Amino acid sequence: MHYAWQRVELEPLLEEAHQQLLRLLARAGRRNIVLAHYQEYCHLLQTELAVTPSATTVALVDAIRAGATAEANSDTHYLAPPLPYLTLSQPTAPAAIFVAAKWN
Repeated sequence: MHYAWQRVELEPLLEEAHQQLLRLLARAGRRNIVLAHYQEYCHLLQTELAVTPSATTVALVDAIRAGATAEANSDTHYLAPPLPYLTLSQPTAPAAIFVAAKWN
């Protein structure tokens, strides 16, 4: 969650960053922080750009207000499963070592 906060600080007008943070906060059970952050974000958008949050962000916050954990709005269920553990093969013969010497 630390990196999500950093991303919001670095790119305060990037709505995707705020959505990600809201999802993480909701999953952590921090509903009160979600709602407070959403209000701050709405104020920022209105002050800086004279716009309101997108329908996606509004729907996300409405779902969190209704008690959802934001799993339904998450992108994580589209991620591929982890790759199997791979081992690196060892060379069959040791590599030759070349040492150069400079003679005067």
